[in-house]
Amino acid sequence: TVADARRSPAMSYQMIELVKQLWAGELPLKRTFWDYAVLYGLSLNLVTHFVFFTLLVNDANTVLVALAFALPIPYNFFVVVAVWQSAERYPGPKKWAELARVGTVFWMVALTLV
Repeated sequence: TVADARRSPAMSYQMIELVKQLWAGELPLKRTFWDYAVLYGLSLNLVTHFVFFTLLVNDANTVLVALAFALPIPYNFFVVVAVWQSAERYPGPKKWAELARVGTVFWMVALTLV
């Protein structure tokens, strides 16, 4: 509809701003870690792993299998940077910021390789 078309640029702008804020570490560590690393990261990786294994079992084209495997890697890299930057600004005990950093790196590497 016309109303949806008018809202689309605003939503695109909001998404770009969110990505900028995440990349700069401007969102709270709690939200960045739990929402974007754990919840969305796990969801994305589970879906892409399911697609990967489904393609692999069904002898799909090698390019499609490789694409399904590699699809979450850019997000995983992005979210590690977002958590790392957010941890830098974390006002609480530094041990939580460091645990979030280390945990996110291990979590994303494990999700990518498993």
